[in-house]
Amino acid sequence: MKKYLGQRVVALRQKIYDRLLRSNESGAALVASILFAATVSVLAVVAFQWASGDIKRTGRYVLTREAFYIAEAGLQKSLNFLNYNSDGEYPGDAGQGFTEVLGTFVSDHSSELESFSFGGGTYTVSVADNDDNDGDLTVDVDNTILLNATGTKDSSSVTIQAILLHGIFGAKHAITTEDDLQINGNPNVQGTSGSIHSNSDITGNSNDVEQGTTAAGVCDSPCVEGAAKEVLPVAEPADFKTYANFVLTSEGTITDADDSAVDISENKLDNWSYTDTGSFTGWVLNGCSADGMFFAETSIKLTGNVDKCSEDSADSSDKDKDKDSDSSDKDKDKDADSGDKDKDSDSSDKDKDKDADSGDKDKDSDSSDKDKDKDADSGDKDKDSDSSDKDKDKDADSGDKDKDSDSASSGDALKLTLIAEEDIIISGNPNIENYKNDSHPEEIQNLLFVSGLDLDFGGNLTQSVQGVVIAKEQISLTGSVSLSGYIIASDVTSSGDTVGSNSVSGNFEVTYNGLKNPFLNDQVTLLSWKEK
Repeated sequence: MKKYLGQRVVALRQKIYDRLLRSNESGAALVASILFAATVSVLAVVAFQWASGDIKRTGRYVLTREAFYIAEAGLQKSLNFLNYNSDGEYPGDAGQGFTEVLGTFVSDHSSELESFSFGGGTYTVSVADNDDNDGDLTVDVDNTILLNATGTKDSSSVTIQAILLHGIFGAKHAITTEDDLQINGNPNVQGTSGSIHSNSDITGNSNDVEQGTTAAGVCDSPCVEGAAKEVLPVAEPADFKTYANFVLTSEGTITDADDSAVDISENKLDNWSYTDTGSFTGWVLNGCSADGMFFAETSIKLTGNVDKCSEDSADSSDKDKDKDSDSSDKDKDKDADSGDKDKDSDSSDKDKDKDADSGDKDKDSDSSDKDKDKDADSGDKDKDSDSSDKDKDKDADSGDKDKDSDSASSGDALKLTLIAEEDIIISGNPNIENYKNDSHPEEIQNLLFVSGLDLDFGGNLTQSVQGVVIAKEQISLTGSVSLSGYIIASDVTSSGDTVGSNSVSGNFEVTYNGLKNPFLNDQVTLLSWKEK
């Protein structure tokens, strides 16, 4: 009986154990299910948060990219203003130099560069000087500036900072014109860069162009037409005034670069004269002159036999400085004869003819002596009439036509550079070479002629000459000239009437092997940019 009960108890215990075991498995599954559901819920919440964050970030990114492209539009608009004018022609604002850009660029275009609406947002542009070690943020000395364009879209804004370079122009051709070019005969163009190019059409051709002839428009064979246009610099004569030794003013006076008067005789400038004939208004050099860079506020013409004046204009023993500078003529003309103290070549005449004032203290006791004072000087035509002193010696004022040997030719080449706000005309038989001042930068020393309007390069040069020749308008190259350098006609306007169209003739020779110059490209270069 006990055995039976024991078996029943064991069986009951086993049944209870089995039931409890089955109950524990169900609880574990429930717990596992709850944990899984909780994990999925957490992951769902996290995923939702991540998705929400991504959506927000994507929205912000879209806005920043839109702001970026709006800022880029402002950058491109600024580059367009810098490179092109309102007619779509170069130069734009950059043609005035980066210092001017720093001062006036944004204000000149404020309606299109400040809070300008574009693409559902706005952009604003500013310019700043880079760190060029000059200590002045208003002056550019390294042809590099910073341009900042900020684009704004809703609450997002992006700023692009660009580094702009106004690079130095490099001439690729010996002769380059913006407008049409007429070639007459066979001008000789030689050198490693001895070529001719026009950004328009070329009529005629030469068989003596070493590196060939090209035109952006049409031209005669063997010229190659349809060539790419060249970006040409536009020379501003005023940029070089500070380098000038002498300034030939529009009032008919000669000063230095600081506008201080210069001594005409001492500086051997007697043969420079200001004239206004109607057909020509400006300065004319006929004869010898001192070396130097000459800046003219009007036009310049070389005519006759031009060369360098001797170091001592008169004879070394001559005490007469021929000052004759007083328009009322107090006749201090002590006569440029080395030995003659004006004894009037009359053996009995003791008249020392100092004629020191208008009252004529001439004590000449020879009543018959009319004092024609030919002074035994074969070149002196001063008919110094003494007692009545008509003094036909027209005295070295601005209109002085007195050829009184004020400045004597040395026969040596005149070293000069001509910079003119208007035309430059070369005629006659000039014996010249380009002026080099060692204190000037090399690119300034290489200048020969810089014209603000037309340049008529005629005449018969007695020797070859080196340098850069550039005209803001048209050029006429008709002289018997041998030039080592290059020539550019920028053809910016047609306000000058000295030269009607660009032309080069068969007597003109140019050799170009590269030459450093001071001219900036009229289009700026975007060196690099970054998003700030």
